[in-house]
Amino acid sequence: MSLNESAWPFIKDSWPFEIDRPYFKSESVEHDVRLAEILLRFQGLTFFADFKTENLLQSSSALADDPVYRDLVNIQPDGALTLKDAQGQSYLYALEFEISRKTLERYRQKLSGYYRAGSLDGVIYVCGNQEIADAIVKIDREIRIGKDSIVYLGTELSVLESHGKMFFKNVERDGIGLH
Repeated sequence: MSLNESAWPFIKDSWPFEIDRPYFKSESVEHDVRLAEILLRFQGLTFFADFKTENLLQSSSALADDPVYRDLVNIQPDGALTLKDAQGQSYLYALEFEISRKTLERYRQKLSGYYRAGSLDGVIYVCGNQEIADAIVKIDREIRIGKDSIVYLGTELSVLESHGKMFFKNVERDGIGLH
């Protein structure tokens, strides 16, 4: 089941910004359903503030023009995740959910875009298996010469089994813990 154009008149005014080019397409229903399960876990965290899906990012010229989201609109992550710590400080992460391994070149292009982006605090990759995580780590080490890694990795299983706490490992440091 998915949203189509006939439902648009009923929901088009639900966002605080204009949706001037609604995007209804799904590249993979399985991916989107599994991503929705992942998102439910994030929404259960105290640190969770907001999530904008890829389709939402692609549907609004206002977001495309916003300096905070502009880079993400161009890079096309699965979503933009905003977290707030106990002091109210906001952090913006691209969220990528990878259930099938892509070519190393595709990871290279995506990660290069993230390192060029100025408005991100990091990229959280939720990986379906270790082979995918290993490919991302390999490319991250390759392209970020002289820079600290902004890539944080976790497994789909660890996110789904989380109970109010999640941990994402960084390539070079301990990582980030979310609750």
